[in-house]
Amino acid sequence: MISMFTGRSYQTPGDFHDFEVIALTGLLGIHADVSDPAVQVTCNIQRGSDFIGVDISSPDILELRVYIYPANRMIYNQSFVKNGSRVGLAEQWVKNQVAVASIFAFSVLRGEAYRNDNSGIKWIGYLIWGKLGYLMGRKGQQDFDQIIRSNGRQEKDLQELISKEEGYLFWKKEGKSWKGHFKLDFGSRSRQILRDYKPSGRII
Repeated sequence: MISMFTGRSYQTPGDFHDFEVIALTGLLGIHADVSDPAVQVTCNIQRGSDFIGVDISSPDILELRVYIYPANRMIYNQSFVKNGSRVGLAEQWVKNQVAVASIFAFSVLRGEAYRNDNSGIKWIGYLIWGKLGYLMGRKGQQDFDQIIRSNGRQEKDLQELISKEEGYLFWKKEGKSWKGHFKLDFGSRSRQILRDYKPSGRII
């Protein structure tokens, strides 16, 4: 793939500079200046034969783990765990990563929208990522349809459900983990959902 902004080819993990890798994680949406000593960002970059793995932590991020696959034009967000009380981080992260991934001609972001597990971390992605443009994969949609039918509801997808306060509260109680993707094509439904997102002010 060749970026229309940089004019360079990005086909293998070695084609990316470290600062470009960090930008592709979406970190700059949370910490605009990672070189500032006051920010105290820890970043570990691992380059494999076909991927780049990145682990990041900071005063605002307990864990950000991202895998970049240049040949597949895909970024996989394995986990994002907030640290502290700063609000709006998820929106800032997603918007920044979408913008940077587009510059480098990636086509899709993928991720895990977890509900609570036994790790001791309160996972709430199953509620948040749908509001920020992530769409359910086939298995997640099948699980969603089953939950909707068994409760006598009519919604066709997660975005329709959680756009209503009552539907959001229903999914908060009944929802489960799902795998999702954000389509980076300009004019995609993912981009439309993210563009129309309005923060509710609620933590969860």
